[in-house]
Amino acid sequence: MNGSEIGGSIHKGSKRSLYVAMSIMALVLLVAVAGCSKNEEDPTAVPAKSSDSGSQVASSVSAIAAERGLTEADIEAAVKTFVASGGRDEYIQFASGGHNGQVLVIGIPLMRLLKVIGVFTPEPWQGWAIGDATESSKILDGGNLPNGQELTWGDTHHPALSETAGDYDGEWLFINEKANGIEATPEIAYGEVICEQCGMIVSDESQAAAYRLADGGLRIFDDLGDIVLYHRINPEDVYIFWVHDYQTGEWMHAPDAFYVATYDLVTPMSHGIVAFTYEAGAEHLAEEHGAPIYRWKDLVSDSLMDLPRHVD
Repeated sequence: MNGSEIGGSIHKGSKRSLYVAMSIMALVLLVAVAGCSKNEEDPTAVPAKSSDSGSQVASSVSAIAAERGLTEADIEAAVKTFVASGGRDEYIQFASGGHNGQVLVIGIPLMRLLKVIGVFTPEPWQGWAIGDATESSKILDGGNLPNGQELTWGDTHHPALSETAGDYDGEWLFINEKANGIEATPEIAYGEVICEQCGMIVSDESQAAAYRLADGGLRIFDDLGDIVLYHRINPEDVYIFWVHDYQTGEWMHAPDAFYVATYDLVTPMSHGIVAFTYEAGAEHLAEEHGAPIYRWKDLVSDSLMDLPRHVD
């Protein structure tokens, strides 16, 4: 979940003028009602002229609305979301900042940005991780990968408040990071990165595969068959293998998948191997092509002699 931008300053000024005008009109009407009540108690009182002022304000608001093409529903929405200067929003939203690696605190209903909470990225607003000697810099450094790679950005998602007995207690706020964790799904620059096995550019997202080493390193492949061949030739201390589901295109853990291998399928390096999250999907394709179904341990085993291979 990521932040949204509000319109330009000119539009803000126009909206603020409209809000103020509506507030003045409400105040004038309130005075008019009070004057009427007073006249009922004192027959000698001079009739108030506030109704004329109220009409003028209403006329002014109508002119602004007409000039800007606003409907009655637009004006109602503006009044419902208006918070007077010095007032407080009724609710506070903690939103994910996405690729800025922060948490955004937003007031509702006005939707004004109240604060940026620094998390995975240095944030100058409150000096988060600015300067090598700061305590916050040490905290951020604590998230570096085991191989020494520094992490100075993040992809924040799904903030959640702490709870007590099922009710929010406001003690803690938790936020996920999806880009850099050792179990995070790989972030691949398609059309730029090179396959570790064949040296070709990885361009087909649906067929790409990858694995992350125990030290945090990442190896990327353009074909599921290439990741199998590379790992056979170069056994390494792998922490997690990733492949794409043939039907949905989503990342999944390679050992959990069901595989169909046939030369009838067109893949980037002609290995003809595809993965499925669910066995039923693999069974349907295997039956259609008369192909066998494999599990991950079968693919990476030396005993699988009929595995489709790339021909140089």
